[in-house]
Amino acid sequence: MSLSDPTFVQHFKTETWTLYGVGIFSIILSGDLDLEAYSLDDYFMLTVIIRFTLLSIAVNQVIAGGGSNLLTDEEILALTPKTKAERISGSKWVYVSEHMMVLTIWTLKCCMLTIHGRITNGLSHQKLVNYCAIYTGMSFVGSELSLFLICRPIMDHWAVPTPNYQCSTYQYYEIITGCLGITGDIFMLLVGIPLLMSVRLPLKQKCILLFIFGLGIFVIVAALLTKIYCLVPSLISYVYLNCARDKSVAYLVSATGHFPLTQELVEWRIGSSKSHRNRALYASTPVTDRA
Repeated sequence: MSLSDPTFVQHFKTETWTLYGVGIFSIILSGDLDLEAYSLDDYFMLTVIIRFTLLSIAVNQVIAGGGSNLLTDEEILALTPKTKAERISGSKWVYVSEHMMVLTIWTLKCCMLTIHGRITNGLSHQKLVNYCAIYTGMSFVGSELSLFLICRPIMDHWAVPTPNYQCSTYQYYEIITGCLGITGDIFMLLVGIPLLMSVRLPLKQKCILLFIFGLGIFVIVAALLTKIYCLVPSLISYVYLNCARDKSVAYLVSATGHFPLTQELVEWRIGSSKSHRNRALYASTPVTDRA
């Protein structure tokens, strides 16, 4: 598929905005209109809406504008003042989209970690969630630093043509963010799924939660495909499309964690845990102290 192909441009626009609409609709379904009742992960999701919107706008601007500063030798020779200006504009939108991708995906990780934290409240597994949160924070810093430092000066990101190949392909940056993001997702799954297997819940409810958290596997696959496509310049059109798919899948997975049914199961687990601790405390208290 070519970025200059009107059929692909229309297909890209239709698919990305459809995925965007599904993602926003899922948040509306899972949301609560009472802001006073919002928890930390709910506020995370509100910020994700803004970032996801900017990401969707950015990738569509890149496609509609004819591409970025990733050019072949023939394309460089064929540049005109008009096409050069279009490429500069597209390159700036690429930089915006890369930044929004990092902010979007790591905010979604924070949402899932917040839910993990509520599930593990008072359990020994909470230490693992804390370690995962530390790794997630460090991986976010690493991803942001790679975006700002690999291509210097930063203006070379939208120079046409650019003197630095990494300023147009983002390959080193994509490898770093891919490794940090995917390992973080795997870490989260290794912490969450065994925990849900061991928690005391009716089988039906446990299967629902396992399914929801197991959807993280699709996030990993989508992210992996996007990073692989980034290593092959001829597949750049697939990169933008899979970027939209990747973040939409991640968005939907995080949104399912906010559905009323999921929240009820989480609150049931927390209430059950507190009740269990209270019974244990009562049982260990001397009879004379209970009066």
